[in-house]
Amino acid sequence: MIDLINFQNIPSNPIIFKALLTMHHKINNPCYKNISVSISGGADSDIMLNMVMQTVDKSNLDKLKFIFFDTGVEYQATKKHLEQLEVKYGITLIKLKPKKSIGVIKKEFGSPFLSKFASKNISILQKKGFNFATDKSYEELILIYPRAKTVLGWWFNKNSINQLNINYNKGLKEFLQTNPPDFKISSKCCDFLKKDIGKEFDKLNQTDLNIIGIRRAEGGIRTFSYNSCFSKNKITGLDTYRPLFFFSDKDKLEYKEFYNIEYSECYTSYGMKRTGCCGCPFNKNFIKDLEQLKFYEPKMYTLSQALYFQSYEYTKRYLDFKKNLK
Repeated sequence: MIDLINFQNIPSNPIIFKALLTMHHKINNPCYKNISVSISGGADSDIMLNMVMQTVDKSNLDKLKFIFFDTGVEYQATKKHLEQLEVKYGITLIKLKPKKSIGVIKKEFGSPFLSKFASKNISILQKKGFNFATDKSYEELILIYPRAKTVLGWWFNKNSINQLNINYNKGLKEFLQTNPPDFKISSKCCDFLKKDIGKEFDKLNQTDLNIIGIRRAEGGIRTFSYNSCFSKNKITGLDTYRPLFFFSDKDKLEYKEFYNIEYSECYTSYGMKRTGCCGCPFNKNFIKDLEQLKFYEPKMYTLSQALYFQSYEYTKRYLDFKKNLK
């Protein structure tokens, strides 16, 4: 355990101050009886956990549940770090295991490629038997696929928000047209390994507040979906709080240095910028990280290659294709 925060001795940063104040209010609010705190062992998660433990009153500790999604493809450094966090804060992580392994998920649904959003749309098109090399117009294809308005809107860049269009990833459409995927692509791994079992846990434990470490500065569809650090759900009664939502990289570094937060060896030794599932193809730095993985955790490197080799090679081809675009 660590001592309760002294609001007279915190970083002179309005973003951090407001986040700590809001955390104190949310986590000690008597309206919330069952709070779930999602811990990953990553840098954002470390900052968030420290905020939780500095602001929660001892009388409210029992209503906190610290959960970790045990996907089966974690870095050994992450596992070690999680054990250190349990000792440091005097907590016990509840490890949620998926009903299907990543190998089974890949075999049944396909491999992740580039990003969750791109993979989801490519998967939908593949299931419809879509000819990626087609030169048919939107008007022609909507007659063939009348229930595919959303995914065709992505394919033809019909959305007013660029993040929802295929051209958000430069050259992706042209690459798919000239290099159609010859393997199944899917984002289902995220659903089975985390999202679905998280929902099941919340239902069984009657969770009324989820605390998660999403930052707007990370970008991506998830952060684009929110415009606030807090979401209230009057229908389900399950609210969501994102304490680091407005943190910039600079804010995060300031917090880390002020409170002497120690990150996992994935950052301090391996030199990675982000963690998550080991070898995940959604990681923008996967090529560099695989080199580090091969050196520091060769067994996990071998597993990653066995799982994602097709995706790695396809992504490299796309990156080369994009690089050569005029």
